[in-house]
Parts: sequence; structure tokens; C-alpha cells
Amino acid sequence: MELTRTLTTSGLLLGVDGRIDGYWSDHLDVALDEAVREGHHRITLDCEKVNFISSAGIGVLMKHHKELSHIGGAFVLVNASQPVRTVLQISRFSELLLSGVPAEAAVPVVVASRTVDADGLHLELFELDA
Repeated sequence: MELTRTLTTSGLLLGVDGRIDGYWSDHLDVALDEAVREGHHRITLDCEKVNFISSAGIGVLMKHHKELSHIGGAFVLVNASQPVRTVLQISRFSELLLSGVPAEAAVPVVVASRTVDADGLHLELFELDA
């Protein structure tokens, strides 16, 4: 699996090429965790070149969708290949994860947060639901 990163005006666009199976889903999970730690809270995953996705891959996608939703961010898939689209429809996650808009406009830009600079640290704070 190969990952490409592109910063757009609406967030981070990650392109995935290859399989998202039990082995490669761990690598995707690490890459998404790193992106969130870097401050990217609007992430679009381009799955045009993904030829297979397993239940482990779906688990990673749902984990990041849930985590980013909790902090007012967004996580969507665009350009899903037919194998990815089929698996997500069968598992009933297509409505949550798939976006029908072009990759450049897939993720909303509005995220309520505030920043704090203290002792050389730059923090971005998000209000969470109770």
C-alpha cells in the first residue's frame, strides 16, 4: 500500500493505492493518527486505487470517523473504487463514510476550536459533547 499526502484548502487529502487488509490497515491507522496529531482534523481519503478492503480496514476507517466527529472534525472517503464501495454498502457504512463530492471539496472547513500558546507549546482545544 502506498499513501500520498496533499494539503488542500479544505483539509488533508490522503491518497491510498493498494490493499487495506489486516496487515496494511495498521499502517493506515498509524498514518491517520499522525495526521491528527499534526493538527489535521479534516481528512479526506481518496480510495480510487484501493482494490481490496477487509473488516480490519473498515474498523480503522470507522475509528477515525468517530474520533474526528467527536472533536468537530470530519473524515470522509472519495472516489471509492467498486470493491470498496461494494464492501461498504454490504456492511452498511457507505452512508457514513462515502462522499459524492469531488475530493477538493469533500470536507467541511468550519471547526470550532481555540488555540493556547504556553511554555513553547501550541495547543488547539476542542469542546467535546458531554
